[in-house]
Amino acid sequence: MGLFSSWQELEEHVEQIPNNGGVYFVPAFTGLYSPQWNETATGTIIGLTSYANKSHIMRACLEAIAYRTKDVVKCIEDNSSIKIQKLNVDGGVTVNEFFMQFQADILQKPIEKPSIKEATCFGTVVAAGLQAGLFKSLDELQKFLIYEKKVNFNPEQKELMASNYSNWLSAVKRSVDWKTGS
Repeated sequence: MGLFSSWQELEEHVEQIPNNGGVYFVPAFTGLYSPQWNETATGTIIGLTSYANKSHIMRACLEAIAYRTKDVVKCIEDNSSIKIQKLNVDGGVTVNEFFMQFQADILQKPIEKPSIKEATCFGTVVAAGLQAGLFKSLDELQKFLIYEKKVNFNPEQKELMASNYSNWLSAVKRSVDWKTGS
């Protein structure tokens, strides 16, 4: 969509506005999967008014990543005995300070970012090393995981985040039901 060309540019836009201006983005370009499981859902931007600008849309895109993560974490916790205490994150978007704080606040869980920039590659090495017998256990590998950043959630944001998440779920419903108008 050409909204930004670098993570730094995105951060600069998002820092210019105090909130999302009521704009929500649902990235359902090929449907919505866990936990909605609806392949007919479509990408949607709602809440556009004359007040909304490019920065609001960019913020809504960042927030959508956090909402999708909350959807999956909530699904895991609601359908198992697993209670996730913290989230370890990696990848390009983790350089965005706004995103990291928003993710922690929406989850109401701390976020930790390892010094390894792409932990997926590290995980592949770990799996291969365990299978080949190079490592005895996952515990042996903990020494390689050095966390460069920890972001704590703000408990005072809980009510606002619950409201935002409720609005997000309404946007998701619209992305699923837009053809029927229900």
